[in-house]
Parts: sequence; structure tokens; C-alpha cells
Amino acid sequence: MRDPANELEAEAARRTRAALERADVALVVIDSSAPLSDEDHEILAEVGEKSCLVAFNKTDLPAKADAAGLEEPIRISALKGWGFEDLLEHIKQLACACSGTLNTEFIVSERHAVALRAALEDLFRARDSARDRLPLEFIASDVRHALDCLGEITGRQVSTQVLDEIFSRFCIGK
Repeated sequence: MRDPANELEAEAARRTRAALERADVALVVIDSSAPLSDEDHEILAEVGEKSCLVAFNKTDLPAKADAAGLEEPIRISALKGWGFEDLLEHIKQLACACSGTLNTEFIVSERHAVALRAALEDLFRARDSARDRLPLEFIASDVRHALDCLGEITGRQVSTQVLDEIFSRFCIGK
């Protein structure tokens, strides 16, 4: 969300801000190996009153970021894979709190469960590809597929299998 250096970054920032407007929860990832920048503070201000989790990344390096004024950040290391279980647990708790229920069990259809599992596998594959420093095209492909899987749940993406299932229940006369 920083000041864009080119058109691609400007479009990415625009899309991020649009997604933030629609989001119920924000995850702000901050480099803990550097002091909080003006940019970090601007991003936190943009989040505003939304429910927000702050993650301090690069905890495998000496800490220089000051968490004063922030709720206790979740400490992770993308490079080493540290803290992700804790981050996922916090996300789950926040999602339950936002939904107005304390129940951590989510009821989904089998189709939703299959799509969620596929999205999760894609995201793990993208994480592993990033850790192994594979070309960005591989990472982007896995993330794109994960988004498509989630889109099948939200209705933004509809597979032919879903359409076939829907229309198999209708008798369309001549």
C-alpha cells in the first residue's frame, strides 16, 4: 500500500484499498527488523476502526520495531515458518468474534468444504514455493487457484460442475 513506483504498484494499491473497504478484518504485516515507518503508521490509520490483527514478520532477525500503542502483535517469521499456528488461531478467534458466535465449528456444505481444502492446499503450496524461491509465476498460479476456490463459495467464481448441478434439478421444456 506504499506510494506506487509504477502503474502496476498503483493498481495493486488501489485493489488493496478496495479490498480493505469490503473487509471485516484486516491483517497488517510489519517488518519487525526495522523501526515502524511513517508508511506503517499510515497503513494502520487506513485500517481505522476495523477489527485488525498486527503481525510482526522477520522475528528471526533482531527486533527494532516498537509495538507501543499497538495491541500485542503476533510474531512470525515467513522465512523460518515460525508463528503461523498462532497467527491462524488468532484469525480463527477474530473470525468467530466478528460473526457473533463463540463456536469455532463452521457449518459448510460438502462443496464448500472441498473448496476450502483445495484453497488451503494451494496456499500451502504457494508458501512452500516462496520459501524455496521458485519463480513468481508458480506462486501466483497457486494463489490464483486458491482465490478461484474461494470464489466458488462466495459466488464470484462458478465452476461448470456447480452449474451442471444447479441445472440438473430443473426441467427445461421445449
